[in-house]
Amino acid sequence: TYHVVPGSVLAAQAAAAGEAETLNGASVNFSFEAGQLQVNETNIVATDVQASNGVIHAIDAVLLPPGFALPSQASDQAATPDKLIRLAIKRGVPLYNRGQHSACAAVYEVALMALSSHGKVEAVSQAIAMHALEHGRGMHDMDARAWAFRRGLDGVRERMMSTR
Repeated sequence: TYHVVPGSVLAAQAAAAGEAETLNGASVNFSFEAGQLQVNETNIVATDVQASNGVIHAIDAVLLPPGFALPSQASDQAATPDKLIRLAIKRGVPLYNRGQHSACAAVYEVALMALSSHGKVEAVSQAIAMHALEHGRGMHDMDARAWAFRRGLDGVRERMMSTR
């Protein structure tokens, strides 16, 4: 709900407004950086894609609402790295299979972000997660991005299993 603004808002309207309230009640900010339209410092890579229920603007990263804590940042309820990977795959696979490649990639991206700074993940596995994030974020095709992120999750899990 933090990725959705009610109504049908074109990029020019968003840029002119500078701010919009999302469905979850928090606001996002629109600005220009080096000629690139951004939402909360995240690049908007495709604008004004007409959909049956509004307008879509594709971004190159996941937006996290204010106060959201990744599992590695949460208090004592932090998920173990293995549980985090299994949960991401459990949530991502059905999205991918329904053709929602962007949503699947977003789930995997958040998991990789958490793994890249998780206190219980050793440095090599964190580096695998960071490499997958960098590689996947460079892809504009959401199918390819989802697979790049999935390979990163699999790589981290494989590394963790081999070092036990």
